[in-house]
Amino acid sequence: MQKQKILIVEDDSDLLDIYQYILSDFDVILCKNAYEAMKQIKKERPKIALIDLVLPDIDGIELAKMLKATDPNFDIIAISGFIDNFREKLERIGIRRMIKKPFRKSDIISAIDEILKSRAT
Repeated sequence: MQKQKILIVEDDSDLLDIYQYILSDFDVILCKNAYEAMKQIKKERPKIALIDLVLPDIDGIELAKMLKATDPNFDIIAISGFIDNFREKLERIGIRRMIKKPFRKSDIISAIDEILKSRAT
């Protein structure tokens, strides 16, 4: 059985390593910026993304809008230390899963499990 592809967009290399470890049961695609993420989306076709909202090239909300424009069913988990500042904007573009940094491993796993369960029904 092919592993579920998950796109991770995070500019902090240490956090990319942590995500890769936490999500070792998945096919993880790591990107340090939105430009790289858009290239990988075209190449790898993931359907789930975990996006840091503060990125070096464009902000994560703009990236999420682009992903939703290409595929309205794209599941996005937004993550930021300032998630409360972005909550209203995220909800307006259809993002319901948000995680505040610092996070626990269980926060990430639960969000992805929730997505996978919703797709199975």
